[in-house]
Amino acid sequence: MRRIGWAPTLLLATPLAHASASSSWIDLPEAAVPPDVEVFTGSFVHEGHGPTPGATTTDAVTVEVWRGETSACVVWRVTSWTDTLCRVGDDLFRDEGRGWQPVAPTAGDWLTAQFFAVAPDILAGHLLADPARLHATSEGLLWAMGEGMATVAGQPGDDTLTLTLPRAHPVFGDVSDEITWTRSASAPSVEIVRAEANTRWRLQLVAADGRPSGAPPSPPPPSTWAHQEVSPGVHVFDLPEADSRTVLVVQGDEGVLFDPPLSSDIGARLVQAAKAQAPQVRTWSVVVSHHHPHYTGGLRPWARMGATIHAPAAIRDWLLELLASDRPLSPDDPPVPNARVVGVSRPMKLAGGAVALRPIDATSGHTEAFVLSYLTASRTLYIADLGWWKEGTTAPRLRGNWPEDLGRWKPTHAISAFPLENAKVRWDWTM
Repeated sequence: MRRIGWAPTLLLATPLAHASASSSWIDLPEAAVPPDVEVFTGSFVHEGHGPTPGATTTDAVTVEVWRGETSACVVWRVTSWTDTLCRVGDDLFRDEGRGWQPVAPTAGDWLTAQFFAVAPDILAGHLLADPARLHATSEGLLWAMGEGMATVAGQPGDDTLTLTLPRAHPVFGDVSDEITWTRSASAPSVEIVRAEANTRWRLQLVAADGRPSGAPPSPPPPSTWAHQEVSPGVHVFDLPEADSRTVLVVQGDEGVLFDPPLSSDIGARLVQAAKAQAPQVRTWSVVVSHHHPHYTGGLRPWARMGATIHAPAAIRDWLLELLASDRPLSPDDPPVPNARVVGVSRPMKLAGGAVALRPIDATSGHTEAFVLSYLTASRTLYIADLGWWKEGTTAPRLRGNWPEDLGRWKPTHAISAFPLENAKVRWDWTM
């Protein structure tokens, strides 16, 4: 069985590692392609449902790591239950014995850390996919997880590496979820401590030479981006990994994309999707409604390809700094020092008038700087996350008082970027 470099893969991918792999205690995998399956054994200690306060039960556990060409899965096999998490492309699927269910992006951080602690190269890849949520300090690497701020602490030469997530728990008070990797001459080990809604548990594992006790998991295929052309030249893409949607407007050889979300990976995929839908486009523009990561995180690939970015004037300098910042953890996402960013301080038009922009700033009720967009031919507002209309409700939910003054705009429809679940893509504007 391959010898697992627990901490190395995770640690050496961060600026916390100041020594080379050869000078640290870390053993990196010697094979470029890992084996199909790895096995770990240990104990699962459970507290919270015993006959007396503090009583625990202990079960034997086997953990299997299955790697395929397009997926990686971790299976926990405990005495009376099995739990499986699979990463398929950018999607997470979980099967707790009741069939596969997609994992929402906001819940994916800790689950990925918890399950893929036995596959730290995959865990490191999850961290590095969104470097905007990482910050190196003298105390460790800070990771802004969905559940709070975690710290990865350790240095080359240390015997242990830890990931700690402190948080307030409604039942147990202040708790710390922890993952600890430990060096061993015989086999590396990992310990996971977690407080869930009404129980606490501890999982202790060591690498083993055993055979898997079941067949490899068969997760669903990765989700694809739903696409529809809601009116001539107006394309909507649903992006489930960001719980968001974006809009592409094509007018002749000009294309305008709105709010590429969350990460450079998504932004790069959007570049390809947009070019596939509109191969005739030669001039690209991107409109940023406001500064939140769901609306700016995917900008770097667009800036790198030469698109002109239109953003609220108040955040122009901030955006230029963001695009030009170095990301040593992501060598495949180099800075863009000469990005073309236009500050929108007054109404303006793009793509021959197909798109009109209007700064509404604090009247958005959301941020101090905000640009609203209007698709003139279809008389459609693109409002980002200023409003949404859930299926089954009688009216949309709107932020701010901006609908009171739209000037000469006479919209008949609206498109919102958030949320995807149970929300209308394009709805009648009757304000």
